Amino acid sequence: MLEVVTGGREALDMALALPYDLVLMDMQMPGLDGLAATRRIRQLPDWADRPIVAMTANAFEDDRRACRDAGMDDFITKPIHWETSARWFRPAG
Repeated sequence: MLEVVTGGREALDMALALPYDLVLMDMQMPGLDGLAATRRIRQLPDWADRPIVAMTANAFEDDRRACRDAGMDDFITKPIHWETSARWFRPAG
């Protein structure tokens, strides 16, 4: 199942509601940014090891470090490159 949210608070609410297999988190979102949302999600039960992957146009090393420090597992820059995203997207079945 794929679901899209428009802000970090909504991402946090969705993580509270369902045990998603993967979260693609933008760094810049209204209300609660992706870094703050990730920190809060990581504090939830059952979310310590679930993958959260940054998907952002911010491509500097400082951005990557900020994502890792917030608890994200990987970093995919826009536009999306299959080599990086193949680690996280697998065919269902």
